[in-house]
Amino acid sequence: MSTQNLIADRSYRNYDGPMRTVRAGWWVIAQSVIRTNIRKIAFWMPVLMIVLIHLFYGLVFFFNHNLAQGMRETGMGSGRQQTTFTYASCIALCISEGWLRGLLVFIQALVIGAGAIAADNQANALLVYLSRPLTKIDYLVGKWFGVFLLLWCTTVIPALLVYIFLFSNYSDEDFLKLNPYLLPRLLLASLVPAVLNASLVIGISSWFKSGRMAGATYAGFYFVVGIITFVAGSVMARNAYLNQDNDDPNAKTTVQWAMTLRDANVGGITEGLAMNILHVKPQDDPFPAVGGHKRRLMPPHTWPLVALGGAFVLLPLAAAYKKVRAVEIISG
Repeated sequence: MSTQNLIADRSYRNYDGPMRTVRAGWWVIAQSVIRTNIRKIAFWMPVLMIVLIHLFYGLVFFFNHNLAQGMRETGMGSGRQQTTFTYASCIALCISEGWLRGLLVFIQALVIGAGAIAADNQANALLVYLSRPLTKIDYLVGKWFGVFLLLWCTTVIPALLVYIFLFSNYSDEDFLKLNPYLLPRLLLASLVPAVLNASLVIGISSWFKSGRMAGATYAGFYFVVGIITFVAGSVMARNAYLNQDNDDPNAKTTVQWAMTLRDANVGGITEGLAMNILHVKPQDDPFPAVGGHKRRLMPPHTWPLVALGGAFVLLPLAAAYKKVRAVEIISG
């Protein structure tokens, strides 16, 4: 080797400090994603709005509960059975329900993940990442986990605060006895939006060299699929309502499949699985339903949504694994 090829800075030869193992490589990538995004104002704006939504639902539950308790004390109604299922309903609302809530998580996923890999493709940064002792798995796991962790903290921390509020105020009303598994169900349900959005946005980002193009593609997928499935499911449900009014014995099954079709999108999967995980029915929602059909609604089928959600997670990640390629290092 000629002297022209020697590295000028050879201070590394006398380095005797700590050495990180290759196993920690994915966490270094994840930390980079987290540090980059927590400095963005665009990241914190959806977080603030989500916290305000949780505060609103918490206040709604507080006044609803006090009203039911007052009615019970004055002998105007028992109110107790209504209060017991409203605990889970309040948590379900905080985690998933409402188009604005899902839209904010989607916007945050765009801010965090649209350029996660696309920006590296544009800057040819993979030449740096994958020329080090990192595999494609390390790189993709780090990018995915960084996006996932930020989204999950956004969804689970406010919901946990609502849970703590319920526990601190209503522990004397057998809160834990009536809801022994609400906390683990809350943690599980809060994973769904974070896993779905992180997987989709990372998979799409890997196929572009522009974060804007990746974001536009994900936005198109999110809204187009959401509109198609929502309209189709609503039409199917409307027809089932009419048949149910005519005492059709198959109308109840049709309504449930209509709810499943309506939820066959990113936001719908989040809402539908949260309802099933938390054992909440649509009629438990304290807000009135449009059209007066809430009493005849029911949760969607679980396994079709699980299968579709699995496809939304695995297929984008498989596509990202295929697209991200290691760099061949030539020595000599």
